[in-house]
Amino acid sequence: MEKLQNKLAALQHEFWCSWLYEFLSSCVAARPASAGTGIVPAAAAERWRELARTSFQDLPEEVQERYKDQIAQLQGVMVIEQEKLIKELNEKFEKEE
Repeated sequence: MEKLQNKLAALQHEFWCSWLYEFLSSCVAARPASAGTGIVPAAAAERWRELARTSFQDLPEEVQERYKDQIAQLQGVMVIEQEKLIKELNEKFEKEE
């Protein structure tokens, strides 16, 4: 289970990297904003870019743990939904018998 959680956390990091590049491309780092353009502090933008350039396994342990916590939350939702589906299917099959 831990191996799966690590794989999913690494995938979550890739999703975040993709979102980050899209986000930063629509912002101006530490310059006056034109209408509809966000301003991101240059230091924050560089810190995020550095994280995005880092593979999951090379991230600091506390960052990896945040991703794993996110995955644990997703897994919890998936288990709940799976249990609901199993219950619905059991009820459907009981009615058909």
